Amino acid sequence: MKIVYVNGLHGEKSTKPKKLSDILNREITHIVYDYEKHQGLYIEDLFDALDKEQPDVIIASSTGAYLVREYCFTRSVALIALNPVIDIEKTFRQIEENIDIPYQYMTKYNHSISELVLVNLDDEVINPEETIQTLNNVLVFEKGGHRFSNLEETKGEIEHFLNFLV
Repeated sequence: MKIVYVNGLHGEKSTKPKKLSDILNREITHIVYDYEKHQGLYIEDLFDALDKEQPDVIIASSTGAYLVREYCFTRSVALIALNPVIDIEKTFRQIEENIDIPYQYMTKYNHSISELVLVNLDDEVINPEETIQTLNNVLVFEKGGHRFSNLEETKGEIEHFLNFLV
């Protein structure tokens, strides 16, 4: 099973892929997406990189989870979303990021994908309640913040999801 990790905003040097690889004892490829380089969120580059990897599962954080949702739907790829952004315009205004989001990249939530959504209630960037209300198959954790410092707690749930896909 090919697993790829896509970072969120400012997560180019994230240690999550390595931590997840160690926790799950699985190889995880990190596709580094530099949001500042891709001003305007030109996700074609990201989609091309994903197409080259041919993932079965994408694990993505925050903005990364937002961006790959449509990819997962159109390519029948499973998604494990960690504290996913739901309303990118509102989130970017809140954290004062000035990145233009062209309309065609706005994620749609009117179709389902095979996904596991993990959310920390103490996330300081996204609104966990909005995530819980919008998405399906959401598992909630009390603490871990936006950076998901509690990744070890998720091992059983992620393994169960991955085994379900096989």
